[in-house]
Amino acid sequence: MEKLIQRFDRKIATTSTVFSRYLLDEINWNDRLIAIIGLRGVIKTTLLFQYTKRNHAKSEEARYTTLDDIYVQFNLLTDPP
Repeated sequence: MEKLIQRFDRKIATTSTVFSRYLLDEINWNDRLIAIIGLRGVIKTTLLFQYTKRNHAKSEEARYTTLDDIYVQFNLLTDPP
């Protein structure tokens, strides 16, 4: 689990917030479920990273990983580290 957290922290650190999509301010982030759909390469993941960096960068409230990560295939995300 520590490797997932380190990978996430590196991605957040390298995410630029100089330019952000208008959608970042249009989404009601208090909703329980938010679906962002679109083709590959249309900045969906970057949008999530920018929101997280802006609002949760120093907290453990938000983490990101892809479900095709090898760790996720063999471990539950609810397992203790």
